[in-house]
Amino acid sequence: MSSPRMQWVSQRIVETFESTVTQVEVNEFLASPGTRKLFDELLSGKDACKVFVHFQNGATVATVENGAAPATNADAAAASNNNSKLCVSLGNSIPVRAKCCFFLRTTADGKPVDVQKASDNAICFGELAPNILRDLETTISSLFSPLLKAKDEWGKADADLKNEFMTESEKFANDLKEALNSMDSGLELRRPDRSIL
Repeated sequence: MSSPRMQWVSQRIVETFESTVTQVEVNEFLASPGTRKLFDELLSGKDACKVFVHFQNGATVATVENGAAPATNADAAAASNNNSKLCVSLGNSIPVRAKCCFFLRTTADGKPVDVQKASDNAICFGELAPNILRDLETTISSLFSPLLKAKDEWGKADADLKNEFMTESEKFANDLKEALNSMDSGLELRRPDRSIL
């Protein structure tokens, strides 16, 4: 954990979950074998090109005993040394039910990341919330659409292209909003009367 890159990773995780984890807990989590293995693969340019770090309730994630990866799911690991709910995945085994962060390698496969540099463009960091689609819809509808409508100068694009772009953007935002409302409403079907069956 002594490399500048892993110190940077540790700081980003603490900042993401600052009210729920301490620096010591994050360092213990990163030192656990399962977690360390995934970050080593990420930094060495091997299979893992992205790593997600989650903080979720213990009942919803696969946990690890004594830092060893679970035999049934090598993609997920969590630190048990500190009783925290931090866990790590490649992004396809743990659903995003709460805020999480990710580290994405931008270098080509097989090319290792310089771990002596704390931060550069070889590893991107970001955070995801559980309501990603709702956030996207709000950003498009409330931020980008008004900004684009207010813009008068579109460079070499003529008025027809501008209108077509704005129409398609609004259509996409409306479709996204309708899909989200449909998902949120929840359809409840009643069981038919026994006489009908």
